[in-house]
Amino acid sequence: MRTYKKRRYYEIVKYDPEFRNDQGHYMKDEWTSISDVGKIYDGKLFTIEEYEHIENLYIQAVFLILEFFHTRSIKITHIYKSKNSRARTSKEKKLIACMDMFATGDVIRVNNKELITNLIKLRLREHAPELEVIVDRKSRSELVFGFDYYMYLKTNIDVSSVLEEIDTFGLFTSI
Repeated sequence: MRTYKKRRYYEIVKYDPEFRNDQGHYMKDEWTSISDVGKIYDGKLFTIEEYEHIENLYIQAVFLILEFFHTRSIKITHIYKSKNSRARTSKEKKLIACMDMFATGDVIRVNNKELITNLIKLRLREHAPELEVIVDRKSRSELVFGFDYYMYLKTNIDVSSVLEEIDTFGLFTSI
C-alpha cells in the first residue's frame, strides 16, 4: 500500500500580513469581490484596473505553480457554477458563456493557457464560487480557491522556492 506524507495548506492571498491583529484577523478595510469596483477603500476609489491587476497576479501565481511542478495538464476535481452570474461588461459576458466548457473531472492541457486563465477568472469573479484542481497527480498537489481571494496550495512537497517567488510580485504566502 502506498503511503503519503500529510499535505500542508499554503495560503496565497492579496492581504498584507502587516494588517493582521494578534488573532490573525485582517484589520484593513479592503475589497473582497469584483462587485466592489466603484466603492471607496482606504480613501480611494477602487477601479477595474486595480481589480484586473490583482486578478492577473493570481493568474501569474497559478502558472508559476504549474511550471514548478512541470505540469502538463490540470484536472478539475471540483467546480460549482453559480446559476445567477451576471456580466458587468461584454468581455465578461463572453467569459461567462465559456463556463459550460468546464466540469468536474475535466483535464485541461497547460499549453491551453487561455482556458486555464478563463477558469481562474471565472472563479475569482465568483461565477464559479468553488474550484479545486489537481496540479500534480504524483504528489496529489492541488490548488483550492476559497472565498475573498484566498487561494491554497495543498501539497506534501517543499514548495518554498515557488512561494518565495510569488511573494516578490505582490501576493503574500504562508511559507
